This record gives sequence, C-alpha cells and structure tokens, in this order.
Amino acid sequence: MASLDQQTAPRAHNDVTKDNLVESQSKIISCIAQATFVSIDTEFTGLGRGPSQNTRASNIEERYVALREVVLNHAMVAFGLSAFKESTPESPESASLETSYTADHFNFTLLCQVCSSLCNLPSFSAFLTGFLGQNAYTVNPKSLSFLAESGFDFNKQAISGIPYFPGDIQESNRSDKFNVAMRQIFRRLLTAKVPVVVHNGLLDIMFLYHGFYACLPRRLDTFLADLSDMFPQGIYDTKYIADYLTREKASFLLYLFKKYEREQLKRKTNSRKTYVTVAHNNVIVDSPVKAPHPLNKSAAKHCQQFANHGHCPKGVRCPLSHDLDVILDAEMNKRKRRRKEEHSDEAKPDTESEESGVQAPSSNDACDPPATTQSQSQSHSAHFDAYMTGFVFARQALTYSLATLQESHVNRIYLIGKSFPLIISKSAFAGYSESHEAQRPQLI
Repeated sequence: MASLDQQTAPRAHNDVTKDNLVESQSKIISCIAQATFVSIDTEFTGLGRGPSQNTRASNIEERYVALREVVLNHAMVAFGLSAFKESTPESPESASLETSYTADHFNFTLLCQVCSSLCNLPSFSAFLTGFLGQNAYTVNPKSLSFLAESGFDFNKQAISGIPYFPGDIQESNRSDKFNVAMRQIFRRLLTAKVPVVVHNGLLDIMFLYHGFYACLPRRLDTFLADLSDMFPQGIYDTKYIADYLTREKASFLLYLFKKYEREQLKRKTNSRKTYVTVAHNNVIVDSPVKAPHPLNKSAAKHCQQFANHGHCPKGVRCPLSHDLDVILDAEMNKRKRRRKEEHSDEAKPDTESEESGVQAPSSNDACDPPATTQSQSQSHSAHFDAYMTGFVFARQALTYSLATLQESHVNRIYLIGKSFPLIISKSAFAGYSESHEAQRPQLI
C-alpha cells in the first residue's frame, strides 16, 4: 500500500489503455469482486443540447427518449471506477470511531469504434450500414472544449484508447480482445452484487449500459426493469442523497467532496467523533492531470453562481473566485458571525461544529485521499470524479448508516429540474429487454 505524497502523486489511479488492459483485467476484476461498494463516472462527447434533443422534458418518458438519442449518437471517451473495500483501522484505539476503507481507482481511456445509432435501424439495414463502415459519432464543440480545458489528452485517446463496440455484441466484434475485456469487466460489476454509486448519474448509467452491455431499450420502463435486475444491491446517487436527505446548501460533486474532506479531518482530530478514512493501493501507472488555469485565491469575493451550482457562464473570465476553499471559508465565517451574534458570550472559533466546514489542516493524511491541491482539484477526470463520488457516499453511509440508505434511498436517481427522483424498479406491466433476457443466465 503506497503512502502518497501530494507533491509527487497528484493522482493516485491505475491508468488503463489498450496497451495494458489485458494484463490489468484480472486485477480490476479482483478489486470489484472484493469491494464493499463501487463508484463510477464517465466522460462523453456531448449532451445533445438543442430543440431536437429534449433532454430536460417535463415528461420523463420523453426525456428518456431524448437522452437515449444522445447516447446512441455520442461516445464515451473515459470511464472511471473506484472500488472501495472496508478494512480494519490501523489503530486499535480508533476502531470504535473510525470507518476505514482501502480503495483502488481505474481510469479507462476509450475509443468508440462504431456508430451506436445502428440500434435504431432494422436488422438488415444495420448490417448493411455496419458493413459499409459507418463509424462516426457526434462531438459537441462545448463538450470538446470542456474536455480539453479539463486536461483530457486527445492524442493519447487516438493512439492508446481502448477500442469498444457499443450496443448488442455482433459476430464481427465478438472476438475483439479489447471489446471482450471491457464487457467482461462490466459484467463482473453486475455479478459481484455490490452497491454501485453515481453522482447525478442517469447518463453515466445509460452510457455504460449501451457501451458495454446492450442496445438501450426504446422504452424507459424496460430500461428500468433491466437495471433493477442487473444491480441486485442497488444503485445509489449521491446527488439525490445530498438534495433529498442531507439538504445540503449546494450538491455539486466538488463542493460535497471538499466540504466532507474538511469535515472528516476535523472529526478525526476530535477523538470523540466517528469519521471515515480512505487509504489507496499501489498504482500501475500514474498520469497527473493539471488544471489549465490558475485559480484566483486573492479575490476578495467568491462567485455565488459557482458556489450554488458548480459552474459559471463566465468561466475563467469571471473576476470572482471559483475556489472551493474560499467558498467554504466564507460559509464558515458567516456561521461564526451568526453564532457570535446569537451567543456572543459563548461562541469561540475553536469550538466550531464539525458541520461548519472548518479550515482543513495543511496535511490531508487523515483521510489519505489522492492529493488534491487547489490547482489540481478543479481539473476534471473520470477516475477522480469516481473517487470523489465514493468518498461522498462513504460519508453519507457513516452519517445515516448503510441500512437507512438501503431502506429508503436506494435506486433513486436524481432528475434535473424535478422535485422527485427516477425510481429504478420493475413495473408489473414491463418486461425485460430481449438483450437482457439473453444475458441473464450469465449474471447468476
């Protein structure tokens, strides 16, 4: 197990490409099989914004149809997976308070090989189109810019990306070793029967289903029936939990991660509070991703738009700070001022509650996460988003207990613009898709 120095290991993960996928496959499958839970994230080439892509339709069936079109006509470029395994705390003295995990992180660089929209065609037309070499997919300019600004290496993708063929597996690619390996890894995620964790993860789930399992069903109820059977331990959405259970002020991933990271460091030093720690196993390859723009730490004020939603239309041109440490410090100071006004004779800075988002210590060894200096934490990558999602879930499970989450908050996926989640369950009037029915015997 490696002790990671934040100056030399800005990203602790296994970088998986076509050059090492086959030899890494057994390690990946073993990590999934032993995991307590697995968190995932994907990066893809577009969101399908526009009048013809009604991805935020008020009718959920219509929204699914629009999102399905997005998935069929775009491609995954990266898949992040973090396998968290509950472990015994190193110190016997802390065993009653500490919930300890070891974690392995994998970043798969992907290169789609065929246009998924063939799933919309009759079988003969699909065969003919595939035979003639139809292999294009849509890349949205804004998504391309976002990936580039986040440090995504397109040269690496072109040279070493893992080739994969989305949709139902065809005889023409059944023997492709890379395609087979990715599908076997995904299938192990299903047969391991472990909870799977996402953050605002509907599109992530749809891309993974279509990329490594089968063509997306045309109907939402069929898709939900398949998912309920594929993931027997359920899917958890940390954004749904943050919005509906913990009622956080903001629920975008980086905010939750930075807040909970501070909180857990504080709780560990308290010596009377329960807390979460995460240790990270050795890596195969480490590929640091750096943020392309320096952060404005000296800004007197932070951007409230970014603080609330995690994005700002002005982007790097915004004169206000997008630094999460600045934002969390401002929230802490606001709470301190309010407490001083209400309890001026009792309020002291060193008695701040662990929920206050106190200033984090200079070292982050207490939680031992992949080092996240402020210049790095703004970079965006599938493996680190998967890790942050898992860390947030570990904190949520500590606070509310996994049993509570299993009872009332499993299989509820966050829906943008809705006051209710998407519930993953099999309707009495819906059947499984033909593709899933064919693969069910292999999942037992």
